Amino acid sequence: MHLCQGTTFSHANGSPVKNEIQNNTKLINQKSDVDGHWLMIVIELNDQKYILVNVYRYNNRTKNKRIFNDLCTMIDGWKSLYSTDKAIVAGDFNEVPDEWLDRDPTKFTTSTVNPLIVEFSTSLDFINIWRNNNPNRRQYTILNVLLKPNGQLLSLEEFLIR
Repeated sequence: MHLCQGTTFSHANGSPVKNEIQNNTKLINQKSDVDGHWLMIVIELNDQKYILVNVYRYNNRTKNKRIFNDLCTMIDGWKSLYSTDKAIVAGDFNEVPDEWLDRDPTKFTTSTVNPLIVEFSTSLDFINIWRNNNPNRRQYTILNVLLKPNGQLLSLEEFLIR
């Protein structure tokens, strides 16, 4: 059993993984980092294999870049190993995908995308399903009162699919 927890400040990102998730779902493989910042599993459901990744990234840009690079390599490897292109990455990325749309207040007046998230998504042909269905909607997942006196609204959680 694994739990992708991140740190003591994480938002319970992840869930226990058992060998038999449901009657018609089989756990094929699982892997996680020692610090609990990501968990990857491959499941088989109705004769289809899916790669599922849960991420709780660091509050450090250098470490986040390394996590994304490592995950790209591992996801690509599993796509080949398990002959599937079906993958979902979800979790708390600790960075906003677009500084203009996903942060309030913002210092930007037009869309300003996060290169780490764009590079990761593009390299694996992922789309942000929420942003795809809500291209201009400004809705937030967290109010951070530690960053600004009156608080700052942020969208840090992502749900990427292929």
